[in-house]
Amino acid sequence: MLGKEFDCMEFKARYSGKKKDISDKKRGFIRRFLEDLNLTYRLVLIFTILLSLSIFTLGFISYQLMSKEMVEKIENRLVREVELTGQMASNLQFLYVTDEDYFLQQLNQSLRAQHGELLKEKMPSYYVYIRGDEVHPFRFSENKPPEVSKGLIEEIQKTGKGVIHETLEGREFTFAFQPMEEIDATFVLMVPTKSYLEPVYHLATIFIYRGYCYRFDYLSLFCSKYYLSFDNFTDENAGGSGGEAT
Repeated sequence: MLGKEFDCMEFKARYSGKKKDISDKKRGFIRRFLEDLNLTYRLVLIFTILLSLSIFTLGFISYQLMSKEMVEKIENRLVREVELTGQMASNLQFLYVTDEDYFLQQLNQSLRAQHGELLKEKMPSYYVYIRGDEVHPFRFSENKPPEVSKGLIEEIQKTGKGVIHETLEGREFTFAFQPMEEIDATFVLMVPTKSYLEPVYHLATIFIYRGYCYRFDYLSLFCSKYYLSFDNFTDENAGGSGGEAT
């Protein structure tokens, strides 16, 4: 019994020793690999690292600038849409001052046309008005707008007129709003932020992907002459350790 335990301990010691030898050989190979690099390959390695950093830095800065520019552009566009709706409401009320139902019907038709124009630009939109602490959707569309929180209602009413960004039901929306005396409420136009930032996301993905491909092309050229030797080295040692252990 003691002899078997001794043999087992001896085998474990020999096996751990061989594993340590293989590990030392691998570290030695990597050390020799770095020492054998001539000046050309070292310059290529440095150039590849600097190229990768410059690509990702430029991509990140470009993405931030494009996102900011796009957000400002859409915010200004939504403000103009809201102001245009206010002017239409004023003109319609002047025309149909004695018929409120027909005035609201014409206002809904105008909003339907506005909704269609935004939808052509791949920007789904929702139109609601806030009266008191309640949110009422316009009836021209069957699409139900996301539920607006009490805190957001208070913020819109406190601000009066402007643009804000808020997350509802897990999606970020851009809100443009202003008081509308013709309906005695605050008119609100809601657009999902992702709908107009999607091209920027797509462009950033392409830029990062191309940066990866560009970087790995240089790395493959740099490392191709060493991969085979390193693979052969590990395979030989793995095979030798397996045969001895058996």
